Amino acid sequence: MPDLTLEHSAEIAETVDMSAVTKALFDTALATGEFGDGKSIKVRSIPCYNVVTGKEPQTIASLTLRLLPGRSVALRREIAEKLLAVLAEHLPEVGSVSVHPIELNADVYVKRVL
Repeated sequence: MPDLTLEHSAEIAETVDMSAVTKALFDTALATGEFGDGKSIKVRSIPCYNVVTGKEPQTIASLTLRLLPGRSVALRREIAEKLLAVLAEHLPEVGSVSVHPIELNADVYVKRVL
C-alpha cells in the first residue's frame, strides 16, 4: 500500500505522457517517507472514454489513493495535497483534477504477492 488509481479523460493521453505522470505520482508517494522502500506502492492510469462534467473543459483527472489505516487525517491530507500538486503540474489544462484518499478496512483487506 498505497494503491493509486488515476482515472482520466482518454483524450488527455493524446497530449500528455501518462507514463511520466504515473512515475511522478510514484516518486511523490515514495518521497513522503510513509511507504518504506516503495515496493508496496502501485500506480496506474485508466483512460475514460465517456466523460461528462458540468463545466468546461470537459476533462477530468481523478486520483483514488487507497491507504491502510494508521495515518492521521492531517498526514493523509498532506499526502493528497502533494499528489494534487503533481497532477496540477502535469495536467494544467484539465478541467477537474482531484485526489480522493480512502482508508481501507485492514480487518478485511487481503492480497497475494510473489
